[in-house]
Amino acid sequence: MLRFCGLLSALTLLWIPAVRAADAPVVVAKNPTISTTLAGGGKLIHGPAPVYPEGAIYAQVSGRVKIEAWIGKDGKVVAAQVTDGPNLLRKAARDAVMHWRYEPTIVEGEAIDRIARIEFNFQPLVQ
Repeated sequence: MLRFCGLLSALTLLWIPAVRAADAPVVVAKNPTISTTLAGGGKLIHGPAPVYPEGAIYAQVSGRVKIEAWIGKDGKVVAAQVTDGPNLLRKAARDAVMHWRYEPTIVEGEAIDRIARIEFNFQPLVQ
């Protein structure tokens, strides 16, 4: 009898997650929309979109993440700070920005540092 109860418990545990997974909505991510403004002009030449975090997709977290990034004289992002946005999305946005590269801005024949303000709009799609 004890073996039967143990087997029944094990089968129940295997069955319950399958039922919940079938009932859960399918959530997929689309690439976040991006807007950026760069003090002193210049152009973004390499800007991969952030990867939508799996936990945020499953939790259906959406929203805008705002970042201020310091762009070095060579156009590489030196530092980035998240100024606003949902906690589950912040790291993904910051990690993406740290790989961005801008065209160097030249003023009076010299390259200058500058600040970029970046906003990502994360929106999961429920199917």
